[in-house]
Amino acid sequence: MENKAKLSTRKEKFNPNHRKQDKLLRAYKILDSKFNELIDCRIYFPATVAYCAIWIRDKESNVYKSGSGWAGGGGYCKQSACVGEAISNAGYDLKHNINGVGMGAIRGALLAIGKTITRRKLHIVECYS
Repeated sequence: MENKAKLSTRKEKFNPNHRKQDKLLRAYKILDSKFNELIDCRIYFPATVAYCAIWIRDKESNVYKSGSGWAGGGGYCKQSACVGEAISNAGYDLKHNINGVGMGAIRGALLAIGKTITRRKLHIVECYS
């Protein structure tokens, strides 16, 4: 199921305390065909709570967004939940909610946001710590 994204008029919410630099678990970068970085999404997992910080850059339109989120508790995918919250807090709405539904949903959501920025071919880079 392909996800779609659109930029909303909501104010951004970014909590710098959600960045746990020494506890990085996973990071995603969305690049266009000219290797411009459009999205930087980082997931931190210091203990039982997952945190996400996301930065979205559209240099051509001079739009820069950021958001952060967190997820605790159990019984669902905390990583997709915190990424979903960070995307929402960056001011983007997704057609399909990704909160807690699994890791594959993260990739689809980030690519959907990338498609709102450019028509160029997109590349996703995923790295682990």
